[in-house]
Amino acid sequence: MEDIQKVLDLAGELERTYLLTIWQLAGRVREINNLTWEDVDFTRRQVRLWTRKKSGGNMTPRLLDMNDKAFNALKFAQWKRNPHSPYVFTNPLMAKKHPEDPARWKYDYRDKFFDRLCRLAGVREMGYHALRHQKASELADRGESLPYIRDFLGHEDISTTSLYLQSLGIKK
Repeated sequence: MEDIQKVLDLAGELERTYLLTIWQLAGRVREINNLTWEDVDFTRRQVRLWTRKKSGGNMTPRLLDMNDKAFNALKFAQWKRNPHSPYVFTNPLMAKKHPEDPARWKYDYRDKFFDRLCRLAGVREMGYHALRHQKASELADRGESLPYIRDFLGHEDISTTSLYLQSLGIKK
């Protein structure tokens, strides 16, 4: 947790918003990169994340309640948003390169800035999945049930969630 906070303290506004969104929603990077404004409901404080479980399979949604940190991060992203982009996180370089094709503006290939922030913060490079691990740990520490954690993480099988938590040293 301390390492994540050190990184967030050094991040720029939009970088911090992106990282907070991954962390607080326990999102996979691909889910967050594909997140559209249509999938964010500020009134109900919910976000719909889409993922593909199997190669060639259908995209399946999961609906998550936003805590205050996720809500505030996404409100900030809304305030800073590109009004022509359907995506919550828009790649400005792709928007300039392909102004006629908003479908290409999603924020893919964001693998460099997190490593750079980790180095600047003096912490080991952890990768985006560490944010998802941290959220799973927080849910377990809060006493959430295994089925709740499974649904929050978007696992199909509860045994996956159990193994996931065991790999983090958490018994549930």
